[in-house]
Amino acid sequence: MSTSESFRPLSNQLKYYLVSKRHFVWKCLIVIFLVASLFILLTGFLNPIEDHHSFRQTQVAITIYWMITEDLFSYIVPVTLPPWNVPRELPLYQFMVAVLCKLFNFQIEPCARFVSITFFYLSSFYLYKATKLIFCSLLTARFTVIVFLLSPIYLFLSRACMIESLALFLGLCFMYNAMILVEKSRYNIIALTILGILAALVKITTFYPIILFVFLYCLFNKAELLKNKKN
Repeated sequence: MSTSESFRPLSNQLKYYLVSKRHFVWKCLIVIFLVASLFILLTGFLNPIEDHHSFRQTQVAITIYWMITEDLFSYIVPVTLPPWNVPRELPLYQFMVAVLCKLFNFQIEPCARFVSITFFYLSSFYLYKATKLIFCSLLTARFTVIVFLLSPIYLFLSRACMIESLALFLGLCFMYNAMILVEKSRYNIIALTILGILAALVKITTFYPIILFVFLYCLFNKAELLKNKKN
């Protein structure tokens, strides 16, 4: 047995050790940034909703209030004259908060923030999976999630009494599952359609860039398939 062959098992063990250590370091970094983002999100958790976008936050809170006091399916929007029920979007976020408030006797502001924060972290999960699928790179996916977790705009909107984090979650969930359907033809098309409709109805302006990206992704994937067939 040559010297190089005798050292080969040791070299393989060293490579495995270094790779496992690298994965461990990345996991620790993500946990640290998760905790840091949660600390930021929970700062002033019980404060009144009178900071930025106070008009929009109070409008959503008033809709939730009337869902609690009158009827879960009454969608009162205080932006017009009576009867005050001109729908602007599907009130799925408002409905979730109202149900939790009714079931557990929560106050509207902290409950709304809890729901927003929950969907913020669920969005980070689908952002990670979608980025990994697009770039086929763990490094890119991890770095993208870290940037997302520390983004000031997303951190603010995800602790506000607003629909943004739910709209982002539904959009990213639709985008990832649509890409899975294109890449592997493995997803229920009916469930995907319902998910897309929900995402569009909750907030159409968030869904516009996502559906455009999915369309371009499908075109690119189709072009790659045709190119491979010709070759």
